[in-house]
Amino acid sequence: MKYFLIALLCIGLNVTNPSKTDFIEFASIQIKKKYPELDFKPESSATSLEKLISGFGNTMVSNFLTESTTQKDYWIFSIFEVDMKLARDFGVKEKNIKVIGILNKFIPMPDLKSDEWQIIFK
Repeated sequence: MKYFLIALLCIGLNVTNPSKTDFIEFASIQIKKKYPELDFKPESSATSLEKLISGFGNTMVSNFLTESTTQKDYWIFSIFEVDMKLARDFGVKEKNIKVIGILNKFIPMPDLKSDEWQIIFK
């Protein structure tokens, strides 16, 4: 019975293990929250050209994430890493971003050195 419950738990975790597409949707929203100037939403009175330009902007953010994100799939959870080198080349001061995906949720991983972890767990 114990093994059945463990197997059932693992299957449940696997089913809710987010995909790279799920992460890109999540990260896109987070980037637009942090950098509102990248939220390319045309106003309702926007011209066709403005709507076209906003579509290109959203595609650029999505393409950046698609090309810069790697996923390590551990069957019951995934670790996603966004390589921010290209963004740093354009002046964005961000380190690479690591996020754990589990249960259809995304949890940012802190960028702590080993001595900082020791302080947390004392």
